[in-house]
Amino acid sequence: MNERGFTLVELMATILIIGVVMAVTIPNVTGIFNQGKLTTYGEDAKKLRNTAEYLYRGDSSIDRLVDNGDCIVFSFKYLDNDEFKPPYGGYYLDTKSFVVVKKENNRLRYFVQLLEFLPEGGVRGYKLTDVLNLDGSGYMDKIGEFNDANSFVDVDLYKDAANRNNLKSSGNFTSVGIGCSNINRVYTP
Repeated sequence: MNERGFTLVELMATILIIGVVMAVTIPNVTGIFNQGKLTTYGEDAKKLRNTAEYLYRGDSSIDRLVDNGDCIVFSFKYLDNDEFKPPYGGYYLDTKSFVVVKKENNRLRYFVQLLEFLPEGGVRGYKLTDVLNLDGSGYMDKIGEFNDANSFVDVDLYKDAANRNNLKSSGNFTSVGIGCSNINRVYTP
């Protein structure tokens, strides 16, 4: 009987090869999963935009934008948001996530801010972004990770501006950078 097993050198070489393959493969696989999670922000932002457009175009109770520079705001809570599941297990911030519809050159432009409060703290998502920037390959570059949610514009600031009907009196709007000359209305539940 000639029973010959593997030598210690052969076993160690096999383990080394398996280790090298795993070292190369595991980071790539986890990177793919993470990229899939980040893609969720873009898809959810587009869904928010589409929901706002559907409401604006189909609901006769929604105010119409008359003049260039006029804007209306739909809060995250106002839009039917039951289907939105943040990718990292946190929750979307209701007052910090919204859609701004702006009339510009007699066309409508949509801006979305969508922010997830993360379970471990901090915020991740889109700071107020033109929805046109969410198409193509560069939209993932727009996703940011932030330490503090308080630095973001929220729906209450828009409501205040709409109530005063004067954006210029609110100095915080200079940082928004979307150029609304008038907030016609803010839709919140």
